[in-house]
Amino acid sequence: MEIVVTRGSAIALFHGFDQTGQYLLVNESIDDFSTYNLGNKIMSFDISDGQCGFQKPSG
Repeated sequence: MEIVVTRGSAIALFHGFDQTGQYLLVNESIDDFSTYNLGNKIMSFDISDGQCGFQKPSG
């Protein structure tokens, strides 16, 4: 899996559809998530066409 993030931007990956609670903030391109020890907390994710929106994380 690869995530490409343009300079000066970020993507927040939330656990549920309501986009609340804990999240993973990715602010750099990642070629392979398996290099990070996430304890199998991220198995996979999908960003469907038309389903992606931006919500500024609180805090």
